[in-house]
Amino acid sequence: MSSSQLIKYYQWQKDEVEKVETASSVAEVFAHLKHKLRSFLIHVYINHKQAAHMRMLKESADGTTILLQVDFSENASLQSQNEIQSCHWSHGQATLFTAYAWIANGASENFVLDSDELRHTKLSAFSFTDYLIKFLLDKYAAIKTINVFFRWC
Repeated sequence: MSSSQLIKYYQWQKDEVEKVETASSVAEVFAHLKHKLRSFLIHVYINHKQAAHMRMLKESADGTTILLQVDFSENASLQSQNEIQSCHWSHGQATLFTAYAWIANGASENFVLDSDELRHTKLSAFSFTDYLIKFLLDKYAAIKTINVFFRWC
């Protein structure tokens, strides 16, 4: 394969919303990969460190120190099972805020909080997280530390 020969591959475009087929020479592909390599390796390093830290926190959850992982899900469409056809085009939406708490000795809890506030802002993240922390502190009196991991995609 010569360096001037075109190869076809898929590339994410428009802030990784759309995958587009692209054709470039081998030299251009290698130049592009070389340009991206440093940031990719930094990303992989951070990902491994965070995963190891999270694994350690899960294993050390003892009822006084717990781990809470929270995530915004996409806005969910609200539909009725037997709705009439005209309702098909006018569904309401709700925000889903999901969380998983590692408590102690393999004990855990799942949470799904919903809201009609559709924007995923820092204020809504604070409100959901504040509610969960107060709930956990009320339910488990021995809690002294809550480690919170946010997942935003």
